[in-house]
Amino acid sequence: MARALFSLLLIPLGLAIGWVLQAVLTARPGQSRLGKSAKWFSVEKLPVLLQKTALLSLNPIAIITSIWALRLGASGVATLPFIGLGVMAFGLLAGFAAMKFLHMEKDSGTVFSLSSSMTNLGSIGSLVAFLILGEQGFALVPFYKLFEEAWVYGLCFPIAAGVRAKQGDGVFAQEKDEVRAEQGAGAKKRHKNGLGLGGLALLAAKLLKDPMILVSLAAMGLGLALNISGIPRPEFFRTLNAWIVPSGAFLVLVSIGMKIPKNRKKIPSPVVFAFLGIRLILIPAFSLALATLLGLPALPDQTAYKVVILLSFMPTAFASLIPPVVYGLNFGLSFSLWLVSNLTMAGTLPLLWILLR
Repeated sequence: MARALFSLLLIPLGLAIGWVLQAVLTARPGQSRLGKSAKWFSVEKLPVLLQKTALLSLNPIAIITSIWALRLGASGVATLPFIGLGVMAFGLLAGFAAMKFLHMEKDSGTVFSLSSSMTNLGSIGSLVAFLILGEQGFALVPFYKLFEEAWVYGLCFPIAAGVRAKQGDGVFAQEKDEVRAEQGAGAKKRHKNGLGLGGLALLAAKLLKDPMILVSLAAMGLGLALNISGIPRPEFFRTLNAWIVPSGAFLVLVSIGMKIPKNRKKIPSPVVFAFLGIRLILIPAFSLALATLLGLPALPDQTAYKVVILLSFMPTAFASLIPPVVYGLNFGLSFSLWLVSNLTMAGTLPLLWILLR
């Protein structure tokens, strides 16, 4: 229970510290005694530095050493990438169905659907898996989210790019965004490249040039190689990971907190209830059914099955806020859904602890 309380505190604490840092650095820009190093402590640069430290330095160590000790024979690791992809697809389709049912405008309905599909599997999902299921659970998360980048950048972003946000006085009128004017040409190009075989090839090449994706894949490969080699993992890595995983997640959460916008937008109750119904009922039910269909409950080791259940309850990803900014969609709705989804962690974390421990 101490670990559950720790995760409950760590997530809002990281977000809150990031939000405070944002306020301080925004209020006092350029005032620093750090000389040339001050440029890294701006509201634009510091989040990037924190993310790179976590994702390119700390996380790869934890991924390598956790997969090194993973029990591959009974892990169900081969099915996890397809379950993760299926769950993301289901969330998107459920979002589009709700959009039609609630008669949302095109831009708001697209934002709603993307928020239903995109889940925080990395920082929050990995942290919660580690705290509740230990190293074995943490080691399986990279396999579950193997297709996440391809899904987000290959489908979700092109969907957003294909929607021409409409001005209007409806319930979800589009919010004007200066970024759209600056990046409109790039958005059209990305949309065009995201479709067809040629677009898929360009997408794959682009993803493989991303250092964060490359490092993650390299860490998974090295961990698998060490696992298969039969070389025993030194025991001290267990203790090391107990510090590395929460520290990396904390740095990412602080960086996310620094990006939280100051403006809020109230959304109608039917939309909130529909969104929570998808995130907290339909997606977990679909995940459970898909995992059962693929035989995970029948495995001697139930860790993979528990990972699927746990990740199905994770909140909406911060990445869901990017398409509305880039493509001029309803950012106010996007942020409100992200916030509501993350607030549900206060109830889902204790529940997951009781069910999965």
